[in-house]
Order: sequence, then C-alpha cells, then structure tokens
Amino acid sequence: MDAVRTLVLLTAVCLSADLLVGPAVARAADPIEGVWTPAGHPETTVDVTATSTTSFQGVLHGAQVCQPGAEGSVVWQITGAGGSYTGMYQWRSAPPECAPLYDDTATWSIAGATLQVCTTSPTGSERFCTDYSKLPTTSPGCVRAGASLTTARKGLKRARTLLERARKAGGRKRIVRAKRRARVAKRKVARAREHRREACATA
Repeated sequence: MDAVRTLVLLTAVCLSADLLVGPAVARAADPIEGVWTPAGHPETTVDVTATSTTSFQGVLHGAQVCQPGAEGSVVWQITGAGGSYTGMYQWRSAPPECAPLYDDTATWSIAGATLQVCTTSPTGSERFCTDYSKLPTTSPGCVRAGASLTTARKGLKRARTLLERARKAGGRKRIVRAKRRARVAKRKVARAREHRREACATA
C-alpha cells in the first residue's frame, strides 16, 4: 500500500511540474544561420550554426581548392542576433594553402539574402568588406543535396586519413591506391557541391 501511495504521489508531482513548465518551445532560427557563399567564389561556402541563443560559428568548406587542413575549420566566431553581429574573423591565405594568418574583430550585417562581413585588411590599412549570398535550404531537393554533400565530405575525410596512414606506413602501391581514392573522393565532393548549388538555387 505504501508503495502504491508513493507512486501516486510521484505521478502527481510530475504532472504538476509539466503543467507549470509547459511544453518546450523550439528556438526560431536566427537570420545568420545557414549556408553562405562569398561573391565571386562559388566554390567556397561558410556554414553558420548556433552554439547558443546569441552565439554562432562559421565553418569553412572548399575542399576542391584548399589543402586538407582547411576543410571544416571554424573561421567565424559570432555574437549577436536579428541581423547585426560582432565577433572574430579568421584571415586565411589564398588557395590552395588556405592557411590561417591571424584573427581579427569583424562585423556581420544582413540585408535581405545578403550578408556583409567587414574586417580590417591584412595590411591593416583599411576596412575590408565582403558580401555573401545565402543558399536556400528549405526545399526537399536542397535538403537532399546538402545531405549528399555531407556524405561526400565525410568520404573525402576518410580517404585523406587513409592516405596519411599509407604515407606513414610506406609502400609505393599502397600510397598510389590511397592517392587514387582521395582523388575520387575529391571529385565526388566537387560534384556534390555543384549539385547542391543548383538544387538550392532553384528552391
């Protein structure tokens, strides 16, 4: 009887807590969240995702033009909301190295589907601004293309890991096979990126 009474009391407490707290409300996406591509460089994208309610990070993708280490690097650290932001911008060298140079403060502002990022130029002599266009990501075709690109990127990462292992282990045939797999994986990423661009542009 005591066990039944305890169970009833616990159930009542849980129901009361649910009524007081209410159902969880999904957070609305901030305008900066999404996939952005810089003007004049469609081969490169920065994927911005939320790390908290008012904090975001931008991840660089551009596997077919940059060295392996650049793919998937965090190049933006952003704070703000509603279209106006500040934070850290990581300058990188030109392809194919895309090596980190230094971090600088920056501002991000959104007008329509355009994101303008402004920071100090590498020479430190002037303010430098770049416009980014947002790729639509809501249509089923665009979502599927994005998933295919993610899979291709994972395949490229695995191929490059195998290539590094082959180089450490030695053996010409093994290295040649690993290089061939990496080239194939790289082409798959390029095709998947172009497919996503076409699918999202017509969304």
